[in-house]
Amino acid sequence: MHRAAIAGGALLLLAAAACEDTKSDGGGGGDAVTVCAGDADCALPTPFCVDQACVECGDSSDCLDASRPLCIAGACAGTQCSDDAGCSAAAPVCDRGLCGACTADTDCARFGDRVCGEDGACVDAPIQVEHGLIFVVDRSGSMNACALPGAIGSAAGTGCDADGNGTIDEPTGASRLDVLREGVLERNWMPASARLGLVVAGASDDPSCGEPEVLTRPTDDNGPFFVSSWSTSTLLGASGGTPIAAALEAARTLADGSSGPLRAVLFVDGTPNCNIDHPMPCTCANEGGCPDAEGGATVPFGTNGELLDGRFCDDSDSTVAAVTALRDAGVRTAIVAMTSETAEIYASAAAAGDLRSPDGTSGVWSGASADAIAQSLRGILAAE
Repeated sequence: MHRAAIAGGALLLLAAAACEDTKSDGGGGGDAVTVCAGDADCALPTPFCVDQACVECGDSSDCLDASRPLCIAGACAGTQCSDDAGCSAAAPVCDRGLCGACTADTDCARFGDRVCGEDGACVDAPIQVEHGLIFVVDRSGSMNACALPGAIGSAAGTGCDADGNGTIDEPTGASRLDVLREGVLERNWMPASARLGLVVAGASDDPSCGEPEVLTRPTDDNGPFFVSSWSTSTLLGASGGTPIAAALEAARTLADGSSGPLRAVLFVDGTPNCNIDHPMPCTCANEGGCPDAEGGATVPFGTNGELLDGRFCDDSDSTVAAVTALRDAGVRTAIVAMTSETAEIYASAAAAGDLRSPDGTSGVWSGASADAIAQSLRGILAAE
């Protein structure tokens, strides 16, 4: 009753306001009044006369709605809240003891930079930016790996394969590609007037190092088309190597003729490779090891050796060069790493991209979860 008493003053005002809209002469006509002699002078929704005022209830027995069981200052009230401070962003307004929908942005002011959404909940304010984003997405086989902390190159489904059939099982876990899709398509980060490009690395039929595929170009207000393209494209699955340099070069071509400034965002979880003309010797970038020049002994991941084919080589130098070419074309690049190990690998590329993360260390943004991805995208859009 203490919380209810706090609400009493406000509820009395509500009751008085309701009474002003109630007709007085037997409930059947005449001018609205605030004074009554008996119940006959009142009508719904304030049918009772208490202390010469038409009110909703005389005592709690008049409150038949189980959600509002208490009669306080002539109005039936609930017990969920005594003021707006007791309510959450999902239902921010305290109305006679119950948390309910907002009706104006001012109802959401206490939740920071939020506004009243169409469903009556407080939501993040729409992002207003001048530049668009070009997404460059790694769809190498390791993007099928379980989205749990672990070393680069962990087998697909590791830690998430409950039945041992090599696939990721829900609700045990989701792949890195699943988490990326959720963060990009199902979180609130996208500007109201989006210009979004989408390039998929290694999307052609080559089984290990295919050519990139441009799915969308960053045209005005193309957010719905971007979402549709992602949801129905080669990004439904992952396979092959990590030909990042070629994908970044494809992204650079999208800057030509753009209607406004652009930024590139690279989502990746492994070492860049797939440069068939890479000079030898080189560093093995295949997590499972690389064949030597004679095709016999295996060179371990991260070590140098004479390789049979440049597609197995660490191609970080070409990746940094491609990021630099983007920057020279006026497009700064952010790296979003799906694992902590990836952050170390792409530190040089991130420095060249010149869109450093808030921690100011490696310059790589976090892709550790769907929420982290959305937060990184908001930060990338706002970064100076």
